Amino acid sequence: MESWERIFSGTLEMRFTLINVQAQVCGDPRLGVLTESIDSRHRDGKRRGARAGDESLRAPRRRWFLVHHHVSPIYGPVAAVEQMH
Repeated sequence: MESWERIFSGTLEMRFTLINVQAQVCGDPRLGVLTESIDSRHRDGKRRGARAGDESLRAPRRRWFLVHHHVSPIYGPVAAVEQMH
């Protein structure tokens, strides 16, 4: 919980929009991939960012539980190999 407290402590407001949501429903656990679009408001202004995420969910006894959540920042388009050299 300490990491979540650090994430939200410097933010006055945060809004998540889930886009590009894809789910794979084949047994247990269920797997999902998505993009989180995040708008946040801080003391020094507003920021917008995006994170690529993956999740694993289980539903024992018909109640859903999030058992894994991971996101990584999306920094922008990757240059083509010929542009890197």
